[in-house]
Amino acid sequence: MADSVSVVQPDDFNSIVVMFHSLGYKIYIKSHPLNSAPKKLVDEYKISPHNWWDVLDMTYVEHIKGLDAETTIKEKKPSFVVGWESTALCEALNMGVLPINFLDLSDGVHKDVYPVSDMSLKWPDDRRIIEGLITRKYNYDDVVKSLRNVGRSVFISSKTL
Repeated sequence: MADSVSVVQPDDFNSIVVMFHSLGYKIYIKSHPLNSAPKKLVDEYKISPHNWWDVLDMTYVEHIKGLDAETTIKEKKPSFVVGWESTALCEALNMGVLPINFLDLSDGVHKDVYPVSDMSLKWPDDRRIIEGLITRKYNYDDVVKSLRNVGRSVFISSKTL
């Protein structure tokens, strides 16, 4: 969400961008709609969005504007969706795309609606599993199914690396 991006460190975010780019992935960034909200909403929600373009090398990143998460996932057909406090992570898993989150949201407001920490891989904690998925050490569809059915903690404990 736009009002919580400051808790995601640019170096952490950059590390995932660099990893995926080095492995030949095309990378898209979709800003949260509140990032370009009118001043009245920015003030009302106390939004202080992080300007990724000032802190990251955006050479390998395409910025997507104007689409919601569901439309973006349907249109771009990504292999992974990275986010934090976002319905995009829920949309991703529901559409068979692996969600990766940056924050421990186990006590967050979304816990009852969508337990993000239980139903997504966590960066950088699960980096080895994510790399294993990319190098096909793990079966992508099996991981999606596991996240949907038993959650992250059961899947992680069964994958001793």
